[in-house]
Amino acid sequence: TTGWYDKLPEVKKMVEKSKIGFLYAANFSLGVNIFYHGVSIISELCDKFHFYDVAISETHHTQKLDAPSATALALAQTVMQKFKSKKTILQETPRMKIKPEQLQITSTRLGSVVGNHCVVFDSEADCIELVHSAKNRTGFAHGALIAAQWLKGKKGVYTMKDVITSMHNG
Repeated sequence: TTGWYDKLPEVKKMVEKSKIGFLYAANFSLGVNIFYHGVSIISELCDKFHFYDVAISETHHTQKLDAPSATALALAQTVMQKFKSKKTILQETPRMKIKPEQLQITSTRLGSVVGNHCVVFDSEADCIELVHSAKNRTGFAHGALIAAQWLKGKKGVYTMKDVITSMHNG
């Protein structure tokens, strides 16, 4: 679900006017949305210790049109909300030293890879790698069905983060 976010304010107005429920996500996979949740927690913890750095990498099939993926960009936003030293996203391959406030995303297009995302927190002492790998597209369908069931009877605009948070909080 890429390429329409510039229209989100207009969509929100339509949803409010129509008094319906609307749920959107960069990625409907349950695994990816649980991954976002974990990345958020670890970003917050690593930010408290100023000796960690963080970067994101993603790999998709060669037919994918966008780079970085909407999922990688959503991961970057998740990281930057909690890892306060990162202020901007660096999407291209750097030709010089990157600035400490830049969060680098590297994108690879390879064969028929459905989708792999990795967030790395690195320090001189250790490295923490969080990885999500989609094996097929079933996870997207399951997530969309669960989101639709969760949305039933609700009014307003929601994201998959709302679904995961409500499930996490019981």
